[in-house]
Amino acid sequence: MRRVSWIRPSISPLPLPIWCLPKLAALLATVNGELEEARGAERYVQLLYLTHLFAWFGAIHPFLDGNGHIQRALFAAAAAELSIPMSSRFALHPRSFDRLLAHQLEIFTRTNGPQSHLAAIAEYLAFWLAGPFDMPGSGISNRLIEKQRPERLSLSA
Repeated sequence: MRRVSWIRPSISPLPLPIWCLPKLAALLATVNGELEEARGAERYVQLLYLTHLFAWFGAIHPFLDGNGHIQRALFAAAAAELSIPMSSRFALHPRSFDRLLAHQLEIFTRTNGPQSHLAAIAEYLAFWLAGPFDMPGSGISNRLIEKQRPERLSLSA
């Protein structure tokens, strides 16, 4: 069965700032390149893939408004692509407790994406997933720190 890449650049009715186009292109190329590898990986590695997409899209922040909604929609679409069910705790509209995530994303963005913050972001994002991520006491943060990927994308590009 032939798999089709689910993320494709499109023409937007509103132009994106010129500075973010190379960054979005790099993110799309990285995400599409890692998708096949993520399909066959264990769930915790798949969570890091989802976190990578989520955190870097947020760091690029290409739109004046609605970045968080698009970020969460991309996360849900990528999780579906990897056959990871979403928890009933997930919502496209932000909730007040999402400020805990916002703080980690802000640190990630301001420090040009150090890997040490991906585990904290992934631990929060796992809260939105069902299946193996719903188990209390699963030790997810320890497994995430052990499985962190090497840095592959830089905001300074």
